[in-house]
Amino acid sequence: MNTRNKNPYLFINGPFSKKSGGNQVIYKLCKEIENLGYETYIYPYPYYLKSYFRNSYNCKILNNKILENFKKRKKDPIIVYPENLLGSKIGGSTRVRYYLYFPGKWGGEKNDSDHYRVAFDNVIKKKIKQECSLTLTVPILNEFIFNKKNTLDTIKRNKSCYYSEQFEIDGGKVDKEIKKNIKITRHLKPFLSQKKVAKIFKSCKYFYCYLNSGLIWEALLCGCIPVLMENKYLKKNELIYSEEFKFKGIAIKNNRYNKQKALKEIKFSSKYYKNIKKKFKNNLKKFIYDTQKLSHDKKNKKIEIQKIPEIPENKLLGIIISIIFLIKIEGLYKTYRLVLKKIEIAIKNNLNFNI
Repeated sequence: MNTRNKNPYLFINGPFSKKSGGNQVIYKLCKEIENLGYETYIYPYPYYLKSYFRNSYNCKILNNKILENFKKRKKDPIIVYPENLLGSKIGGSTRVRYYLYFPGKWGGEKNDSDHYRVAFDNVIKKKIKQECSLTLTVPILNEFIFNKKNTLDTIKRNKSCYYSEQFEIDGGKVDKEIKKNIKITRHLKPFLSQKKVAKIFKSCKYFYCYLNSGLIWEALLCGCIPVLMENKYLKKNELIYSEEFKFKGIAIKNNRYNKQKALKEIKFSSKYYKNIKKKFKNNLKKFIYDTQKLSHDKKNKKIEIQKIPEIPENKLLGIIISIIFLIKIEGLYKTYRLVLKKIEIAIKNNLNFNI
């Protein structure tokens, strides 16, 4: 494929984290496009220490030298950012808003009329009021870790587990019988790794989930039946991936009938995930074709991209510079809310709350 005259892609995102599905989607999409011969970079945002952006996909991190090089080569980068960021303030002529979750749920702009809009899946797409050009479901489930290798058949397992972090933090009550099972934690201590979570799933028959989490689908790949515990954080009609997996292998309610139905259907889960991967390859080609065409149509309307602050390796200085730049981009109030949230999580972890 000749990509010589094509414009590069800049993906606005924060530090890499295996605990965040949305974060991984951006990094993997960045790498998949690079693998097709295009220039791709992560535009670091918010601006933490450089070491925080090391990632298992080996995505390149943007710096100001690269931005200057774009100018010399007359390249007009395509800006891609998730729905919760005020990405348009970074600049750029061609902007892509990638809805990884429901519009406005975690912030972001209400008006993006000049953007090319993409939804992660059909459940999200239905919630976007403006025209959405494409559904692009990036397959990020780690099948090397989450699989049925060296496991008992689901029907022979006798353990169960549950996940309820944010649900309990906000005052939700987990059923006493479910609390007797193995508790999975990702963002609070003891910070279970993917391998440890997979080990739990491979030993369990049921996974009681209170949150709209990728853990549901990771459990499914391990032969562990997810049981949806509906609440304000988890609603059947808002379950990400659900249309792609067609709810096969999932108990939509915590009762005998739905559990038995899920047990019969769980063998189909890997088949539906293969379909997701196949569809992604085709939709990625359309995404690249559409965005490159848009960027060349706007070649006379170039908008300069914000330079990246130089972040020192000193952690304290890095944080201070990050906050100053966030205020410039996001405004004082939103920066205050973001910093407060970080402090709140840090305090809860240091106190080792076992909610």
